[in-house]
Amino acid sequence: MLFPSEGSFLRLAMDRWFEQYGVRPAVAGDFDDSALLKTFGGEGEGFFAVPEVILREVNRSFGTRSVGSMAGLKTRIYAISTDRRLLHPAVLAILQAAKEHLA
Repeated sequence: MLFPSEGSFLRLAMDRWFEQYGVRPAVAGDFDDSALLKTFGGEGEGFFAVPEVILREVNRSFGTRSVGSMAGLKTRIYAISTDRRLLHPAVLAILQAAKEHLA
């Protein structure tokens, strides 16, 4: 399996998930760069976890396909802004849609 780097939120969540189900995958690589991880996966070097919300895009871009689901595994998505208060209507609409569809 191709893993995100140790200590990352997704890696910690994956490690807990595997432990909960008694699975011990062979580590084919640890990556700090998620695009590099997906590139290795697209070249057939191993399988990797992808948030469901971007699964179709990853499959299209990297020539991969889904082989299963890690039910219950969650990750975090952040929106970063230089402004303390978000005022732009487009940004507010994007945030609202994300809250509705990603929660």
